[in-house]
Amino acid sequence: MSSSSTAMSQSPTATTPLPTAVTTTQQL
Repeated sequence: MSSSSTAMSQSPTATTPLPTAVTTTQQL
């Protein structure tokens, strides 16, 4: 749950927070 919130904040486009979160997790 925390990851989702962080991803949404980091991602400028809240339109697709799901794909962005996946990319961020993979990069980390």
